[in-house]
Amino acid sequence: MSEAISISSTGYNPGDNAWVLTCSALVFIMTPGLGLFYSGNGHVKNTLSSMIFSVMTLSVVSIQWVLFGYSLAFSDKSSSFFIGDFYYGLLLKINNTINPVAPTIPAITLSIYQW
Repeated sequence: MSEAISISSTGYNPGDNAWVLTCSALVFIMTPGLGLFYSGNGHVKNTLSSMIFSVMTLSVVSIQWVLFGYSLAFSDKSSSFFIGDFYYGLLLKINNTINPVAPTIPAITLSIYQW
């Protein structure tokens, strides 16, 4: 019964949250597989550099997403229709925000999923 009270007071669904985080983890597991795929398409001498390229791309894109990507994609404070502003830059102000795209999960979970 306390779980039902918790769900109704925050508006978040723990099942949705768990499912989105599971999907995010499965996508991150695909990164080494993508590196193996790219290394198999090239010459043998380029295998290691192809795998490192895949992991480094994930690292660079992850840093960019945290710095400004989420804010440009999902900011609801911007006056522009196509691009957001830097209100949510560094993911600083998304603790208690309910995103209109997915109101049953926290904004930080949506950020990890869209990463």
